[in-house]
Amino acid sequence: MRLIIRLTVIAIMVFSCKNDNKPVNTVKEEKAKLKKVHSLIDANDKRIGDVIIGNMVNDTLFKELYIIKDNDTIYQIKDRLFKNKEGIDFEIYTDGFSGFYIVHKASDYIVLGGTFNRGRDISDNLTIEWNPRQELMYLLRLP
Repeated sequence: MRLIIRLTVIAIMVFSCKNDNKPVNTVKEEKAKLKKVHSLIDANDKRIGDVIIGNMVNDTLFKELYIIKDNDTIYQIKDRLFKNKEGIDFEIYTDGFSGFYIVHKASDYIVLGGTFNRGRDISDNLTIEWNPRQELMYLLRLP
């Protein structure tokens, strides 16, 4: 009888310790989460897309930005490249880059700031706006 009880306990222990598919590193998973921060609309109240940030450095700094409309990415900032639906829009120098932060949210554009060297250096503001004629998001460049 004792042998049967022992074998039953061992069988229960073996079958209850199946391969667990839980993530090993939850900190990386937290940073990978995306967060919607704004919705863009044009002058005719037509939806342009949602502004989503990711790869969070802290509560305000992030390294990725996406503008998404109907599951299509119409603008993105990732791995130092700014891209729209036509291709690469802009490229930044990333040595010592700490992250972006939101300066201003308007109906059809968003203004970002960038920090370098852990916040000791700050970039000029970057305005990403909607061009209704081309139906294109782009980085505003001043002459």
